Amino acid sequence: MSRYVVSDHHFGHANIIDYCDRPFTSVGEMNTVLTDRHFETVDPEDTVIHLGDIAMDMQDGTETAERMNALGVDLLV
Repeated sequence: MSRYVVSDHHFGHANIIDYCDRPFTSVGEMNTVLTDRHFETVDPEDTVIHLGDIAMDMQDGTETAERMNALGVDLLV
């Protein structure tokens, strides 16, 4: 079992590609690559602590919760 401390994925945030010079041509590509890398690295029994800036979710937090659920990460707020 491993533990990971991560932050600043910014899922869904198109402008972060330019702001941080990320090597993606679209937000869809960025979301896919970040998700794929998560599953390549993190096993189901591992612990992931996400410090923040998960997703560009300007509504009610639903997108962020759904993204973390898809990654198998429990949200503790």
